[in-house]
Amino acid sequence: MDQDGKALQSDTTLIANSNGEAYSITPVTTITKENNVYNYVSTSSSLTGTYGSDNQPTEITLTYHASQTTIDAKDSTLVAGPNTKWTAADNFVSATDQAGNPVELKDITVTGTVDTTKAGQYDVTYSYTDANGNLVSKTITVTVVDSKAGIDAKDSTLVAGPNTKWTAADNFVSATDQAGNNVELKDITVTGTVDTTKAGQYDVTYSYTDANGNLVSKTITVTVVDSKAGIDAKDSTLVAGPNTKWTAGDNFISATDQAGNNVELKDITVTGTVDTTKAGQYDVTYSYTDANGNLVSKTITVTVLAPSSDSGSNSSHSKEPDSPTVKVSYSVTKNNNSGSKQLPDTGENSDGVVGSIVGAIFAASLGILTIINKKKNDN
Repeated sequence: MDQDGKALQSDTTLIANSNGEAYSITPVTTITKENNVYNYVSTSSSLTGTYGSDNQPTEITLTYHASQTTIDAKDSTLVAGPNTKWTAADNFVSATDQAGNPVELKDITVTGTVDTTKAGQYDVTYSYTDANGNLVSKTITVTVVDSKAGIDAKDSTLVAGPNTKWTAADNFVSATDQAGNNVELKDITVTGTVDTTKAGQYDVTYSYTDANGNLVSKTITVTVVDSKAGIDAKDSTLVAGPNTKWTAGDNFISATDQAGNNVELKDITVTGTVDTTKAGQYDVTYSYTDANGNLVSKTITVTVLAPSSDSGSNSSHSKEPDSPTVKVSYSVTKNNNSGSKQLPDTGENSDGVVGSIVGAIFAASLGILTIINKKKNDN
């Protein structure tokens, strides 16, 4: 028993119970009481003597102190990646020996490994045995998680044209680092170019490498299409005159913008004039510039004809051309045998009635042709 009456473990060869008797005690190095470890702290490894004689103690006390051997370590979380590193020192906190003196990590036994490139939970044990044989240990967990690094971007379509612009920001959506924090476009690597003046498909790649060496990327496509802008107009013919009118709308047919939507004449630029009082050919150009700077145009010709010589005269005043006159001479001879009488010879040609009929038909045909030609001129 110690001075407080607590039972102590000891290797005792003899314990005296009266004056003059010999005793011999060899204490054990450590004892455990109520799950607590105690260390023997006497300077002597054994106690011998005669109880109560020559200043020998009349009671023997074995003094033990609670062991101060300890070890401490902590859990941690890492992000998997080719640049991620781990050592036992990252999770080691401290250790002490039985007397409470610090113990360095090099004197600690570490068991367990951590694969920093693969997500998972890894147990690592730190252990230490003090000079009195007391073993202390601490097991911690290193959790390796996947990186939250990510990048997002979108495809798009542009209309080719001198005014069409493109920047990498137009297709960039968002990006995050290994911890899920936002990453700005200025920290993103962009590869690929877009020719906004030429139709085609252009691939652009956005990439980012996080602090743990994880590379993330997104490739998008910018499609450049030809403009649908167009314009159509037609040629025409007019007859010169003081009442003849012309406007640009007379020859305009249709127009479309870059998206193929209709464009009104009021948004079309018209250059060129038409003098409706003077015969000639007049060029007129219809032009339109779409939102992307593409210019489309169509040039047409308005032909102004001079009026005909009898244009505008009334038909009541028109003089029909004289019909050709055909003189027909004939004679009739009466057969004397039948009692016919010889008609007097008038000196006319004796072609008979048939010749007269042919001449009349010819004259009538010429008259009809003359009337038809006149009507054409009037029109």
